[in-house]
Amino acid sequence: MTSHLTLGRWIIDRARTTPDRVAIDFLDHHLTYAELNDRSSRLAAELVQRGLSRGDRVAVLADNCPEYVSVFFACARVGLVMTPLNWRLTAVELAYQLDHSGSALLVVSADRMPQAHRAVEAASIQPSLRLIEEPATAVDNLADDVVVVVDDDPLMLIYTSGTTGRPKGAVLSHANCFWTNTSIDRLMDVCTFDVVLQVLPQFHVGGWNVQPLLAWWKGATVVLEPEFDAGR
Repeated sequence: MTSHLTLGRWIIDRARTTPDRVAIDFLDHHLTYAELNDRSSRLAAELVQRGLSRGDRVAVLADNCPEYVSVFFACARVGLVMTPLNWRLTAVELAYQLDHSGSALLVVSADRMPQAHRAVEAASIQPSLRLIEEPATAVDNLADDVVVVVDDDPLMLIYTSGTTGRPKGAVLSHANCFWTNTSIDRLMDVCTFDVVLQVLPQFHVGGWNVQPLLAWWKGATVVLEPEFDAGR
Protein backbone atom coordinates (compact mmCIF):
# COMPACT_ATOMS: atom_id res chain seq x y z
CA MET A 1 0.00 0.00 0.00
CA THR A 2 1.70 3.21 -1.10
CA SER A 3 -0.10 6.27 -2.44
CA HIS A 4 -1.14 9.12 -0.18
CA LEU A 5 -4.82 9.18 -1.14
CA THR A 6 -5.59 5.49 -0.65
CA LEU A 7 -8.18 4.80 2.02
CA GLY A 8 -6.59 1.69 3.45
CA ARG A 9 -4.07 3.96 5.17
CA TRP A 10 -6.75 5.65 7.27
CA ILE A 11 -7.28 2.83 9.73
CA ILE A 12 -3.56 2.06 9.92
CA ASP A 13 -2.83 5.69 10.78
CA ARG A 14 -5.66 5.82 13.33
CA ALA A 15 -4.52 2.61 15.00
CA ARG A 16 -1.14 4.27 15.53
CA THR A 17 -2.39 7.65 16.76
CA THR A 18 -5.66 6.87 18.59
CA PRO A 19 -5.66 3.09 19.07
CA ASP A 20 -8.05 3.05 22.03
CA ARG A 21 -10.57 5.46 20.57
CA VAL A 22 -13.90 3.77 19.71
CA ALA A 23 -14.26 3.51 15.95
CA ILE A 24 -17.65 1.76 15.89
CA ASP A 25 -20.47 1.63 18.41
CA PHE A 26 -22.83 -1.12 17.23
CA LEU A 27 -25.77 -1.85 19.52
CA ASP A 28 -23.59 -0.77 22.47
CA HIS A 29 -20.76 -3.10 21.46
CA HIS A 30 -17.56 -1.11 20.92
CA LEU A 31 -14.76 -1.68 18.42
CA THR A 32 -11.61 0.42 18.80
CA TYR A 33 -9.40 1.65 15.99
CA ALA A 34 -6.71 -0.82 17.03
CA GLU A 35 -9.21 -3.68 16.87
CA LEU A 36 -10.64 -2.54 13.54
CA ASN A 37 -7.15 -2.29 12.09
CA ASP A 38 -6.26 -5.76 13.34
CA ARG A 39 -9.44 -7.31 11.92
CA SER A 40 -9.13 -5.63 8.53
CA SER A 41 -5.42 -6.44 8.30
CA ARG A 42 -5.94 -10.14 9.02
CA LEU A 43 -8.86 -10.28 6.60
CA ALA A 44 -6.77 -8.58 3.92
CA ALA A 45 -4.08 -11.22 4.45
CA GLU A 46 -6.70 -13.96 4.14
CA LEU A 47 -8.03 -12.50 0.88
CA VAL A 48 -4.53 -12.47 -0.58
CA GLN A 49 -4.00 -16.06 0.59
CA ARG A 50 -7.24 -17.00 -1.18
CA GLY A 51 -5.60 -15.95 -4.42
CA LEU A 52 -7.47 -12.70 -4.92
CA SER A 53 -5.41 -10.03 -6.63
CA ARG A 54 -5.54 -6.30 -7.23
CA GLY A 55 -8.68 -5.29 -9.15
CA ASP A 56 -10.72 -8.38 -8.26
CA ARG A 57 -14.31 -7.76 -7.17
CA VAL A 58 -15.53 -8.76 -3.71
CA ALA A 59 -19.33 -8.65 -3.51
CA VAL A 60 -21.03 -8.25 -0.14
CA LEU A 61 -24.60 -9.21 0.73
CA ALA A 62 -25.21 -8.24 4.35
CA ASP A 63 -27.04 -5.89 6.65
CA ASN A 64 -25.21 -3.05 8.39
CA CYS A 65 -22.60 -4.49 10.75
CA PRO A 66 -19.02 -3.84 11.91
CA GLU A 67 -17.79 -6.83 9.88
CA TYR A 68 -18.87 -4.99 6.72
CA VAL A 69 -16.47 -2.19 7.69
CA SER A 70 -13.65 -4.71 8.11
CA VAL A 71 -14.34 -6.01 4.61
CA PHE A 72 -14.24 -2.46 3.22
CA PHE A 73 -10.86 -1.60 4.73
CA ALA A 74 -9.44 -5.05 3.98
CA CYS A 75 -10.29 -4.60 0.31
CA ALA A 76 -8.93 -1.05 0.32
CA ARG A 77 -5.58 -2.23 1.68
CA VAL A 78 -4.93 -4.77 -1.08
CA GLY A 79 -6.55 -3.13 -4.10
CA LEU A 80 -9.71 -5.22 -4.19
CA VAL A 81 -12.97 -3.64 -5.30
CA MET A 82 -15.82 -3.99 -2.82
CA THR A 83 -19.17 -4.42 -4.55
CA PRO A 84 -22.10 -3.93 -2.13
CA LEU A 85 -25.27 -5.77 -3.12
CA ASN A 86 -28.77 -4.58 -2.27
CA TRP A 87 -30.48 -7.31 -0.24
CA ARG A 88 -33.87 -5.96 -1.36
CA LEU A 89 -33.24 -7.30 -4.88
CA THR A 90 -34.51 -10.60 -6.24
CA ALA A 91 -32.18 -13.53 -6.87
CA VAL A 92 -32.23 -12.84 -10.62
CA GLU A 93 -31.38 -9.17 -10.07
CA LEU A 94 -28.54 -10.08 -7.74
CA ALA A 95 -27.30 -12.68 -10.22
CA TYR A 96 -27.08 -10.00 -12.91
CA GLN A 97 -24.85 -7.86 -10.70
CA LEU A 98 -22.66 -10.82 -9.80
CA ASP A 99 -22.21 -11.64 -13.48
CA HIS A 100 -21.78 -8.04 -14.59
CA SER A 101 -19.19 -7.30 -11.90
CA GLY A 102 -17.42 -10.61 -12.34
CA SER A 103 -17.19 -10.99 -8.58
CA ALA A 104 -14.62 -13.55 -7.46
CA LEU A 105 -15.89 -13.73 -3.87
CA LEU A 106 -19.29 -13.20 -2.27
CA VAL A 107 -19.20 -12.28 1.42
CA VAL A 108 -22.56 -12.96 3.06
CA SER A 109 -24.15 -12.56 6.49
CA ALA A 110 -25.64 -15.75 7.92
CA ASP A 111 -29.22 -14.54 7.63
CA ARG A 112 -28.67 -13.67 3.94
CA MET A 113 -27.08 -16.99 2.99
CA PRO A 114 -30.28 -18.58 1.53
CA GLN A 115 -30.72 -15.48 -0.63
CA ALA A 116 -27.06 -15.68 -1.69
CA HIS A 117 -27.38 -19.33 -2.73
CA ARG A 118 -30.40 -18.51 -4.90
CA ALA A 119 -28.51 -15.65 -6.54
CA VAL A 120 -25.46 -17.81 -7.26
CA GLU A 121 -27.67 -20.55 -8.71
CA ALA A 122 -29.17 -17.99 -11.08
CA ALA A 123 -25.78 -16.52 -12.04
CA SER A 124 -23.45 -17.61 -14.81
CA ILE A 125 -20.36 -17.27 -12.63
CA GLN A 126 -19.78 -19.18 -9.42
CA PRO A 127 -18.02 -16.95 -6.89
CA SER A 128 -16.68 -18.44 -3.69
CA LEU A 129 -18.85 -17.81 -0.62
CA ARG A 130 -17.64 -16.58 2.76
CA LEU A 131 -19.60 -15.85 5.93
CA ILE A 132 -19.04 -12.26 7.00
CA GLU A 133 -19.26 -13.22 10.68
CA GLU A 134 -16.34 -15.65 10.47
CA PRO A 135 -13.03 -14.37 11.89
CA ALA A 136 -10.20 -14.04 9.40
CA THR A 137 -8.23 -17.23 8.94
CA ALA A 138 -4.88 -15.45 8.58
CA VAL A 139 -2.79 -15.71 11.74
CA ASP A 140 -0.57 -12.71 11.02
CA ASN A 141 -1.44 -9.18 9.99
CA LEU A 142 -0.81 -8.10 6.42
CA ALA A 143 2.56 -6.52 5.69
CA ASP A 144 2.05 -3.00 4.37
CA ASP A 145 4.11 -3.56 1.22
CA VAL A 146 2.45 -6.79 0.03
CA VAL A 147 0.25 -5.05 -2.55
CA VAL A 148 0.85 -1.69 -4.20
CA VAL A 149 -2.36 0.37 -4.32
CA VAL A 150 -2.47 3.72 -6.12
CA ASP A 151 -4.84 6.67 -5.92
CA ASP A 152 -6.75 5.96 -9.12
CA ASP A 153 -7.33 2.29 -8.35
CA PRO A 154 -11.04 1.42 -8.06
CA LEU A 155 -12.25 1.17 -4.47
CA MET A 156 -15.96 0.41 -4.81
CA LEU A 157 -18.32 -0.71 -7.54
CA ILE A 158 -21.77 0.62 -6.63
CA TYR A 159 -24.80 -0.27 -8.72
CA THR A 160 -27.41 2.33 -9.57
CA SER A 161 -31.12 1.79 -9.02
CA GLY A 162 -31.68 1.03 -12.70
CA THR A 163 -34.68 3.33 -13.14
CA THR A 164 -34.18 3.55 -16.93
CA GLY A 165 -32.96 0.00 -17.47
CA ARG A 166 -30.64 -2.45 -15.80
CA PRO A 167 -28.53 -1.07 -12.93
CA LYS A 168 -25.20 0.37 -14.01
CA GLY A 169 -21.99 -0.23 -12.11
CA ALA A 170 -20.50 3.08 -10.96
CA VAL A 171 -16.81 2.87 -10.11
CA LEU A 172 -15.46 4.99 -7.25
CA SER A 173 -11.69 5.26 -6.97
CA HIS A 174 -9.65 5.85 -3.84
CA ALA A 175 -8.94 9.41 -5.00
CA ASN A 176 -12.63 10.03 -5.68
CA CYS A 177 -13.58 9.10 -2.12
CA PHE A 178 -10.61 10.97 -0.68
CA TRP A 179 -11.51 14.25 -2.35
CA THR A 180 -15.22 13.83 -1.64
CA ASN A 181 -14.48 13.51 2.06
CA THR A 182 -11.99 16.36 1.94
CA SER A 183 -14.75 18.57 0.53
CA ILE A 184 -17.22 17.44 3.20
CA ASP A 185 -14.62 18.11 5.89
CA ARG A 186 -14.29 21.72 4.77
CA LEU A 187 -17.98 22.19 5.60
CA MET A 188 -18.36 19.98 8.69
CA ASP A 189 -14.90 20.09 10.30
CA VAL A 190 -15.22 16.68 11.97
CA CYS A 191 -12.76 16.01 14.81
CA THR A 192 -11.68 12.96 16.78
CA PHE A 193 -14.07 13.72 19.66
CA ASP A 194 -17.18 13.77 17.46
CA VAL A 195 -19.83 11.06 17.31
CA VAL A 196 -21.46 10.38 13.94
CA LEU A 197 -24.74 8.50 13.52
CA GLN A 198 -24.81 6.12 10.54
CA VAL A 199 -28.23 4.76 9.59
CA LEU A 200 -27.97 4.53 5.80
CA PRO A 201 -27.69 1.01 4.33
CA GLN A 202 -24.16 -0.09 3.58
CA PHE A 203 -25.20 -1.31 0.13
CA HIS A 204 -25.75 2.38 -0.74
CA VAL A 205 -22.99 4.87 -1.53
CA GLY A 206 -24.34 7.11 1.23
CA GLY A 207 -23.58 4.39 3.72
CA TRP A 208 -19.89 4.98 3.04
CA ASN A 209 -18.96 8.11 1.16
CA VAL A 210 -21.46 10.49 2.78
CA GLN A 211 -21.59 9.62 6.47
CA PRO A 212 -18.95 7.35 8.06
CA LEU A 213 -15.76 7.51 5.98
CA LEU A 214 -14.92 11.05 7.05
CA ALA A 215 -15.50 10.12 10.69
CA TRP A 216 -13.07 7.19 10.47
CA TRP A 217 -10.51 9.34 8.68
CA LYS A 218 -10.66 11.94 11.46
CA GLY A 219 -10.75 9.39 14.28
CA ALA A 220 -14.33 10.02 15.39
CA THR A 221 -16.78 7.42 16.67
CA VAL A 222 -19.45 6.05 14.33
CA VAL A 223 -22.67 4.84 15.92
CA LEU A 224 -23.64 2.19 13.37
CA GLU A 225 -27.29 1.18 13.30
CA PRO A 226 -28.45 -2.11 11.71
CA GLU A 227 -31.20 -0.10 10.02
CA PHE A 228 -33.18 3.09 10.48
CA ASP A 229 -35.35 2.82 13.57
CA ALA A 230 -37.16 5.99 14.66
CA GLY A 231 -37.74 4.45 18.08
CA ARG A 232 -34.00 4.39 18.76
